[in-house]
Amino acid sequence: MMKTVLRKLLPTVGLASFVLACINHFLLIPGDQRPRIETQDKPLEKETEQKSANNSNARLLVLDWKEIAESFDRRVNRVKYVCEKYNNVFRPEYGSLYGSEYLINACSKMYFLLNRRIYSVCNILKGGLNSWKDFFNKNQIEFNYAVECPDCQKKKRQHILQVRHPLERLISSWRHVFLQEGWRTLDGRARILKPEQISQEILEEYRNITWPTFIQKVIIENSFMKNMNLSNVLEYDTGKGWLVNHWAPIWFTCGVCKPDELPDYIIKMETVDRDQHFLLNMLEADPSLQYFQKVKVLGEKKDVQHSSEFYYSQLTKSQVKEVYEVYKLDHELFGYNPQKYIDWAQSDTI
Repeated sequence: MMKTVLRKLLPTVGLASFVLACINHFLLIPGDQRPRIETQDKPLEKETEQKSANNSNARLLVLDWKEIAESFDRRVNRVKYVCEKYNNVFRPEYGSLYGSEYLINACSKMYFLLNRRIYSVCNILKGGLNSWKDFFNKNQIEFNYAVECPDCQKKKRQHILQVRHPLERLISSWRHVFLQEGWRTLDGRARILKPEQISQEILEEYRNITWPTFIQKVIIENSFMKNMNLSNVLEYDTGKGWLVNHWAPIWFTCGVCKPDELPDYIIKMETVDRDQHFLLNMLEADPSLQYFQKVKVLGEKKDVQHSSEFYYSQLTKSQVKEVYEVYKLDHELFGYNPQKYIDWAQSDTI
């Protein structure tokens, strides 16, 4: 429950069906039904860290603060450069990055209060959203989802963006939605029914969606969204709107090129422990806070069948290249590279 202080600083409005949709997904679904966050097997940037043993509240003691500060600056400057590059109405990317007022997922963007200063944090589904919510709750830090507080957008604030390699995120999305049958609580048609009441038509949609099928049919051929328009994608409490947001691009979720959404800080899941601890030091957070728990890295698992290479080796190089085209803007905005995923894939047969 939100505290009085936050309500004074972040005024709320009546909860409409849109708010109830967020509540359904974030408050009524037990946390243990969601898989743990998995990140890329190897960090893309140099990460030097040392942990303080036997201290549950210990920060990562980063040895080269200057290097990390410079990497934060490079990330923000890169986004600004790419946004400016496409800020031209005659470029096809303009419509995607600037052309819609609905480029922010109001059910995943959060506003929070720290040292009486307001911050916003936006990240994608399967990109660390629950880790932020757990951090806020554990430390009793005031926060609102954007849908609860439309006026928060007008407040002076600094904006934090958390991102993840698009090709890595797809693995977690598939595992959660299809392999672990998360669709049962994500599809608005199925969520309101008992398991035995779900129609055969709905069951057939989700039956036998293997990883290669997900990539080819859902991502490349867009089979899950053939008859969906923008309004359908934004209807989180009905149909498949909330579900397909689990693989929606970052630019679609967080509206990164909007003038009032340009990030001040960018955290990458590939270096999330280092980045989050550095950020909280920058924000002058109380040292007594219980910090983010270390996330599990996909590549750390000993089982080869849980590695990123295992999944992408099931695809062809042309498939991976087509997936890259779907998420090309995210790659360009955040400096991600698809090459190792292409290298892992099978050669195309003639």
